[in-house]
Amino acid sequence: MYPSYTSGYYGPPLLRKQTSGLAVTGMVLGILSLLLFWASLLAPLLAILGIVFSLTGISQGSKPGWTGTGMAVAGLVCSLLTAAIWVMLAVILATLIA
Repeated sequence: MYPSYTSGYYGPPLLRKQTSGLAVTGMVLGILSLLLFWASLLAPLLAILGIVFSLTGISQGSKPGWTGTGMAVAGLVCSLLTAAIWVMLAVILATLIA
């Protein structure tokens, strides 16, 4: 007849990777800082927080079982762009005052 097949070993169950909440937070703060770059005190604060959360999100996202590195990089780029705009505005304002 037919050969008997025993239930074989299929390996460990596949674990779903978790998205880093720090990466998502860094991306949201980076995008908000870029959209609200005209806000005098809010945008630099959002940019600094976006840089911090994005850097920690990059380090967490690169660990096994975690995702979100791309979102963290996007947040870092947006935050650094906002910070660069504010540094240029501060330099221009300082030269106009002096």
